[in-house]
Amino acid sequence: IKLSGKAHPLAGWFVTIDPAKPVNIKTTAQGGNLTAAQADPKSMILKDVGIVLSGWERLPDASLQIGQFKPPFGMEGLASSAELETIERAAQSAVLGWSDYRDIGLMAKLRRGRWTGYFGVFNGEGPNTTDANQDKDVAGKMVFEPVAGLHFGVYGYHGYGKAARYLNERWGCEASWTRQPWSLKAEYAAGHGATSESASPGRRTAYGQAGY
Repeated sequence: IKLSGKAHPLAGWFVTIDPAKPVNIKTTAQGGNLTAAQADPKSMILKDVGIVLSGWERLPDASLQIGQFKPPFGMEGLASSAELETIERAAQSAVLGWSDYRDIGLMAKLRRGRWTGYFGVFNGEGPNTTDANQDKDVAGKMVFEPVAGLHFGVYGYHGYGKAARYLNERWGCEASWTRQPWSLKAEYAAGHGATSESASPGRRTAYGQAGY
């Protein structure tokens, strides 16, 4: 369920919740007795929430987004489930969790001609969670669309997660071409994961997709 609106000509708001999502309870036991129980923040029904500032006279193609949402990393992970051609996302999102996840922060977006740039600063801890260290993660993405239907993008992410400051660093590139009835798209990413509570070894992942 997604709700959005305008609180001011220059300020909008958005909220997304998933009431059907089962909440995962993490428990701790000692000597056969339950000592602690806490809901997993990633399983809470709140997904996106925030405000968007845009519509400035001198920067009509710029916006500033503040709240909890997906960082600008990847192509398929940023798309909604209704926009996907397949029943499941690729490993970059479904297995590594590099692009299909939420975090708390702010992001600036600027479009100039065929170029669109994104830059964001995030806690690096995932959704519904306060920051566990003094560091802030940074993420950026640049998209170029030379002609209608052709799309190229590069993106990167750097930060340190959890109180132990596990390295959370990765980069990737994307490309897509659509001319009805054909469509082609591909992504490649490499780096160290960062959504778990332990350090992650280096990973590489890629996929290609063709449709008619």
